[in-house]
Amino acid sequence: MLEYAALTSSDPADLARQMTERSAQGWEILQIVTSGTNITAFARRAAVTAQVVTPTVSTPVVTSAVFTSVASSVGDAAAPANWYADPAGRFELRYWNGSAWTEHVSRNGQQSVDPPVA
Repeated sequence: MLEYAALTSSDPADLARQMTERSAQGWEILQIVTSGTNITAFARRAAVTAQVVTPTVSTPVVTSAVFTSVASSVGDAAAPANWYADPAGRFELRYWNGSAWTEHVSRNGQQSVDPPVA
């Protein structure tokens, strides 16, 4: 099973530092994309021990010790449906239904809807 992460920064030097740290932890950089002033690097690695957060009424379930993210353009459809870091960076989390980002988002445990950026 694979684990995914999105590293985001508006500073290229900071993103390079983050990617170097993740590479040392066994992460493989899959793609680097820009969105406005932010640069996001999508990465993956073989899954490590997962930590499950007990769900509450207003908090989405996150099934990884690291907030992870997936991009439909990554090309590996093995990412399960779940809450992940919002790839657009507008919200804390966005729901990935297993094949596409949905309009369901969350910030500070409060859920709302926001159309995903195409």
